[in-house]
Amino acid sequence: MDGQDKLSFTKTKDTDLQSSQLQSHLGVMPDYTYQGDGMRIDGVLDDRPAQKAGLEDGDIILKIGETSIGNIYDYMGAPTELQQGPEGHGQIKRKDQVM
Repeated sequence: MDGQDKLSFTKTKDTDLQSSQLQSHLGVMPDYTYQGDGMRIDGVLDDRPAQKAGLEDGDIILKIGETSIGNIYDYMGAPTELQQGPEGHGQIKRKDQVM
């Protein structure tokens, strides 16, 4: 490639990125290895909504708003449907208790 002219860069519009940007966020790190129902939390980020709501590492998110969370892909899509605000509701499983 040393003998070749440099390639020119042309910026394009990335529509996939724009449609996938989260309008709201919980502040959790998903457990990408989890295979069960819901989305298991691998880590809770400091000073984010999840920590303020009392979510913990190992909790499994089952529902965000009215959206059921069957897997990590459902979780990734759910926050885009929510509006940012001071409150929200959902459902989690902690050990054997659904809350």
